[in-house]
Order: sequence, then C-alpha cells, then structure tokens
Amino acid sequence: MTRRLPRAAAVLLLANAGCPLSFDPTAADASTAAPITTATSDLDPATSEADPTGGTSPAGTSAPTTSTGAPTTGDDTGDDDTGDDDTGDDDTGDDDTGDDDTGPDDGWPDSLTPVVTEVWDFEALDLGDVDGDGRLDLITSGTGYPPRVDVYPGLGDGSFDRDAVVVSELWDFSQFVVADVTGDGRADVLAQGTGYPPRVTVYAGGGDLAVTELATTDVFEFTHMQAGDLTGDGRADLLIGDGLVSWPWLQVWPGTAEGIADAPLFEADPWAFALLRSGDVTGDGRVDVVTASTEFPPQFYIHPGDGDGGFGEPQISEIWDLSWFDLGDLDGDGRADAAADIPNNEWRFQLYLAGADGWSDAGAREGYNFFRFELGDVDGDGRADLVTHASGYPPRVDVYLAPVIQP
Repeated sequence: MTRRLPRAAAVLLLANAGCPLSFDPTAADASTAAPITTATSDLDPATSEADPTGGTSPAGTSAPTTSTGAPTTGDDTGDDDTGDDDTGDDDTGDDDTGDDDTGPDDGWPDSLTPVVTEVWDFEALDLGDVDGDGRLDLITSGTGYPPRVDVYPGLGDGSFDRDAVVVSELWDFSQFVVADVTGDGRADVLAQGTGYPPRVTVYAGGGDLAVTELATTDVFEFTHMQAGDLTGDGRADLLIGDGLVSWPWLQVWPGTAEGIADAPLFEADPWAFALLRSGDVTGDGRVDVVTASTEFPPQFYIHPGDGDGGFGEPQISEIWDLSWFDLGDLDGDGRADAAADIPNNEWRFQLYLAGADGWSDAGAREGYNFFRFELGDVDGDGRADLVTHASGYPPRVDVYLAPVIQP
C-alpha cells in the first residue's frame, strides 16, 4: 500500500541534536594504513567449480555464464590479505583458472583488467560530481577519528587523483550517500547521524571538492537510505526505510535548495527487503525504486516511479544469490542495469541488463577480491563503470570500465 502525504502531515517535533554521539563505520574493513606509491593489486583469485551462487537456478532464468580466464594482477601476486569480508569466506587457492561449469563462454573478454587507484584507508565509498566539472569524483569515508569524507577528483579515464584529495570533517555518522540535493550541478553528501534523534545532514559540494554543512533534517529511525530524483525537478530526493522489520516501510523526502524538506512527500509499505537502490530501470525517464531480498528466493522488486515522488506496486524478478547490488546503465541504452556480488566468491560479480521485457539472464565476471562496489560513469562515455572497494593491501579502488565488463 502506498500513501501520498500532505506536506505538513508528518512534521517531526524532535529537537535537532547539535553533536552526534559516536562514530559507527559503514563497512567491516577498518584498517588505518596509509597508501604506498605502487598501484598494483596483490590478489590472484581462484575460480570455483561449484555453483557460483550457492543456490538453485531461479525460475525462468539460466545460470550465470562466465569466462575461464583469470584476471591479470601484474608482477606481484603475494599473499592474500582480505581482512574481514562480510560476503563470505575467502577462497584464493593455487588454481587460478579452474573448470567453469556454469555455462559456455558468452563472448565477453576472457579476463577483467581494472584501472587501479591507491587511496587512503577507508570504510565505504560512493561516486558523484562534487565540484561540478562533469566528471565523477570518488568519495570515501575515512577510518578512525575524526569522522570525515575524502574526495578524490576524477580524471575522466577511470582513475582518481590521490595527490589532490580533499578531506572534509563531518559530524559523527553511520552511513552516507552522494547526490545533488540542491540542484546546483554539484553532488552533495547526505549522512545519517549517530545517536538521537534520527536525522540526516546534507553537506553541500563545492568547486574546491570540499563539502560544507548545509542543513539537518530530523527523520524517523531507519536502516536503509538512498537518493534519487523521484520528483523529476532536478534535485535528488532522500529515500529512507526499513525492510527488515515486521512491517517494512519506505518514505520519500524531497530535496530542496536548502537541503532535505522537513516532512516526507510519499510513503509505501513494500515487501520485505534487505537492499535499496534507485534508477530508471524501465527507461521512461522517471526514477524507479528497486529493492532486493537476499533470503530464498532472492528477488528484485522494481517499483516504477510516477515522476511526482511516488512509485507503484513492484514487478518481481527472481535472481541468483546476492548480498549486494547497485544500478547503472552499463550498455548506454537509457535503462539502469544491475550488478550484484556472488556470495562466497569475493572476486566475482553478476550482471543483469534491463530491457523492455525485463532483465537479461545473469552473466558472471571475474575480477580481483573486493568488499563492495558502486556503479557510475567515471570515464564519461555514457556507460556505467564498476568501482570496487578492493580488499587486501594497499588500500585502493579497482575500476572496471564498461567496455571491459559488458557485451
């Protein structure tokens, strides 16, 4: 059930807290080492002969196809050091090719070679054009104290300039997303504050890559957050909710030039979900809401956006096992496609291309071990690239450009 709310219907009476209480990192990896000067990965993943997703094939879909070539790693293939990865046990044995039993070669390249940028140690990442120069920048949340984000300017070729990083301190926060809330052409940081009351603070992006505190909005206590222009006014809206409670819920809070509005515009009672994303999956020019369940059977729920801040009942698709996914237009056709991880295969991911008749069959690809990833067009060719938080040392991001990962 969905409900469109009057603007004053849910104004909160909670007072804004001036300083949050404690820092709650957004990912499991929390080392503090600074980067070194080389830029090669030390991971040489193995492939598995087992079912790539650890489950049975969903109805109406075929197994993810994968090539047998192993990713190249340069000259240094030292010991694997993946830390605590929440996607499963690391399996990096001596055999780096293996026999693939998931299907025939699908014509994609035999191996994936990323563009590697070493960065300062971090816990979570997102992408956005913070300085408004037309190129996506890398935004990471630094480890340790003080709470902060590091912004690395994008160079337009899949790499980021580590030497030009700009550090901005924030109030304590537990998670963040990046989107242009104010509509000025620069991406802003939306951070969930820790402690009480539940709130989201907008930090406005600037031409110098710094983000500065703009406004804080008290909201309802939530678990999931995302941002996208559901109203179609050129400003990203805040999407929050909780899909893991007895009565799952989602709310849309409009973005304004002054930050996030003081009340939600729209709310819905969706099916239970573990993951939340937004993007134009249907290709109609309106942002859709996509949730995913990770329990059996794993499914995508596509809630078509109405262009006015709301969204409809979901179109449901069964998929392969996953614990993480993101949306982005991988093939440049105007529809947001999906990339997902493969649990217990920390070097592999699966792609679902969106079309007029729904998702394509999954295609599995192999790269280097990673914790999480985001999709975004970092080289400006009109297609989304995959940017991973690589595991191991040194701290780095691996960027798999669209021509490498899509047909």
